[in-house]
Amino acid sequence: MDLSFLNKKNYSVNFTKRSFELLAFKVNIKTINLFFLRFFSILSSIFLKFGFNSTYFFFNKYYERNLSFDPSLAFLKGNLYLNGYFQSEKYFINYRSDLLNLLSFKIPLEDENSRFSNFICQNNSVSNHVRRGDYVSIKEVSEFHGVLPLS
Repeated sequence: MDLSFLNKKNYSVNFTKRSFELLAFKVNIKTINLFFLRFFSILSSIFLKFGFNSTYFFFNKYYERNLSFDPSLAFLKGNLYLNGYFQSEKYFINYRSDLLNLLSFKIPLEDENSRFSNFICQNNSVSNHVRRGDYVSIKEVSEFHGVLPLS
């Protein structure tokens, strides 16, 4: 994972700073070194200019064009640098059980959280998350994601 964006000291106005908290889960996160990323990005570009397929030695970059599912992603081969939101379940449906395992907590829930989790699992539960903060107060974020009125 490239965490360089999260580790910047100066953030753009349309970014809400948050801690990277995936380490609380069983997933083993490997981060990419920024120097490595830039170095191999330049080498990949040079290889491509001379007509060589560099994807097996370096990587190609894929930037998500919009927030919709892109089936062409499944056909890309070699090493890839993926940049986007990838919010569609269609990207991950074949890996559901693996993801559920990886995204379970390393440390078991205690007391009240454990009871609440059991209650959720034993009942027909629904969750609704309403995010307004930066989506409302920052014009660029609001224009990109869209905002529903309070009504």
